[in-house]
Amino acid sequence: MDTLCPLSEKVQVKIVGWLPVVSCLITTTLATFIATTLSHNSMMYFPPQRAVDTIVPLFFGLQSAFLLSPESEPSLELLLSCKHSMGKVLWERESILVFLLGLVALLENVSTVLLLPGQELLATAVLRWLPACIFIGGVATYTTLLTRQGVFGALIAFLLWSGMLFGMDSLLVRFPFLWLIHVYLQPENIALPLYLLNRLTLIALGLGLVALSANLANDEEHMLGLKGKKI
Repeated sequence: MDTLCPLSEKVQVKIVGWLPVVSCLITTTLATFIATTLSHNSMMYFPPQRAVDTIVPLFFGLQSAFLLSPESEPSLELLLSCKHSMGKVLWERESILVFLLGLVALLENVSTVLLLPGQELLATAVLRWLPACIFIGGVATYTTLLTRQGVFGALIAFLLWSGMLFGMDSLLVRFPFLWLIHVYLQPENIALPLYLLNRLTLIALGLGLVALSANLANDEEHMLGLKGKKI
């Protein structure tokens, strides 16, 4: 087939998937509502503005793991037969995912800012979830392309997310240098220049891993599982 890309944008969006995006929207909305309702309970307090950066990166990582999984890609041979490189397909799907889940996160951020005025700036809210999504998504994507199976990418995304969320603060006591890649480092706990450096590092690492993933995707033998096999 001598075409640039056999899949239209509509098909690409369908492959990325609407159901996880809708599930993320519902889950984040419920979490924000519950956190707002319990905001006066000191025993069960959870900042409502933290719902987005807690939930969206997990969905982003899990969905990133299956954006281009060689073992389960239904149009793999069709994509390999066209001029449109697999690396470009991966970047396109990553961009679609960033747009869809980014829209969900922004809608929730704006709603929280309107409901709880003065508690947090919109820019700060975006800095909480965007670098986290890019980093966790990059790790998940690279793991999937390296192992050729999305389930491994999803597992690594979940372990990374849960470890960063629940255990990283304690780990920093012993290994303080890890603050540079701490996904859930809070801006109120560190100087602003250092926080921005942390955010930029996460973005750079995430995009770098996606670039490495795109390079693997362009390796036809690797995508077909032929590398290292005797033919």
